[in-house]
Amino acid sequence: MKGRAAVLFVFSAVLFGIFRSYQRGMPLKVLSVGITEDWGALHPALQHSAYGDAVLLNQFEPLVRMSRNGVIEPLAASSWEISEDQKTFRFQIDSKRRFSDGTPLAAADFKKSWEEGLRLNPISANKSGMDILSSVAGFLERGKSGEISGIRTPARDILEVEFSKPMRRILEYLRGVRYAAFRQSEGKLSGTGAFIIEEADFGIKMIPNAYFQGEGASTLPVVMRRVPSEDVAESLRSGSVDGVLYASTKDIPDCDSDGESTIRCAFGQESAHGMVALNGLPGRVFADENNRIAAQFIILSELAKAVPDALQTNHFSVDPQAFLKFQAGRLEEDQAVELVGMGESHVNRLREVSKKSPLKVVGSRDCLWLIALLREAGIVVSEDSGKIEFNDALAIIYKTHDADMLLGRFSVGNGDPDSLYHILGRDGAIRSPMMARARVEELMEEGRSILEADRLDPHYRKVSRALLQSVPFVHLGYSFETIAYNFARVSVSDSFESRNSNRVTIFEPR
Repeated sequence: MKGRAAVLFVFSAVLFGIFRSYQRGMPLKVLSVGITEDWGALHPALQHSAYGDAVLLNQFEPLVRMSRNGVIEPLAASSWEISEDQKTFRFQIDSKRRFSDGTPLAAADFKKSWEEGLRLNPISANKSGMDILSSVAGFLERGKSGEISGIRTPARDILEVEFSKPMRRILEYLRGVRYAAFRQSEGKLSGTGAFIIEEADFGIKMIPNAYFQGEGASTLPVVMRRVPSEDVAESLRSGSVDGVLYASTKDIPDCDSDGESTIRCAFGQESAHGMVALNGLPGRVFADENNRIAAQFIILSELAKAVPDALQTNHFSVDPQAFLKFQAGRLEEDQAVELVGMGESHVNRLREVSKKSPLKVVGSRDCLWLIALLREAGIVVSEDSGKIEFNDALAIIYKTHDADMLLGRFSVGNGDPDSLYHILGRDGAIRSPMMARARVEELMEEGRSILEADRLDPHYRKVSRALLQSVPFVHLGYSFETIAYNFARVSVSDSFESRNSNRVTIFEPR
């Protein structure tokens, strides 16, 4: 215990000296990273946004991770076996890994973390772990103790997870930070990842974890602060940050410059769905499906003519379909156009309805283009519409539901069409009651258990049609993962090639 305390004292002292150097203007030996939105609660079981994921993955490690080639590979589990009926997963835990307090990792840490996470009050409408834990045997019978019988630890380094039915994407879900192991002592969380994260007045500080056993251990402390999109360029030029996650090229005019500017940008793959969420709860304008398909027609018809400047960023591509072109479930383009066109005959009625009940339209990003588009189409928009803070947008989506339309985005998954379950499924981690549509939820639930590859496309085509007919959201298209950095100070790791590569370790000091 004394040894661990000494290690933490030394690192704290080093970091204190770094901050003092920062104040004196001396050269720093610290990486300064910006992120464009708030990361939220620093607890893996409460992770509910891509920004939180970008932060938490630096401290907490799930069982597996996605390789650069899109293949699941070991992380906190060194290996695993799957039963013949594909319902039981047996993980060999890497017991060489240690938490930042020096405690060796054990299988029981995962069981305890998952069950404890389900007892927390969620930030989103559903508890974050329900994406996959709701399908574990014994989940519905867990009772007051919260113990799930399908999660077992027959040995210190063996974790068994039994599911009530076979599903395709179990390992892909378990790579999420919300399924990482954590320990809690005296109100502080510890993980087995590369850093120890602590909150500070300016944002957060990340101290290298002296007990980290994984690849790519960092010896460089990190400070992270929120940098609004409009301040990214100046922050990079001034040197107040070395790199920025979730940057927007719209706000960085010299992003791709080959001239004297030191600012550079790097692009990953399609990483975010752009959407306009429609509030279909009882009593709202969009409780009526005809009003929803009318709104969809208006927005997508205008985007087909011209893309607003606010969307012309990060290689954004307009696309009414929520499945990527390589995914099962993708409709032929003319079919999608025909379904969107069904809303045209209901536009006049939506105009009349909006005169009596003006639409409240909000977004944490620039939503003025959307408001202007709707007004140009004859839709009455309320005076209290406009841009709001990110956390206020989350509150509307998950708790208060006091807007009719919300401009936002959500993460793109990898490959399998079940990747949309987290927003469209009944137990999805970021499901919103505003966007809940019974037919879509029914189809998403049914699709999870399809194991035969030749059945996927026909089934998820039904999902595509249901999305364009019941319209939980108007799907605007896709933007690419973008980071900005000062190339005089840092370079970018090759790991950024993959979708959603957003850990701070992608920035490498020169």
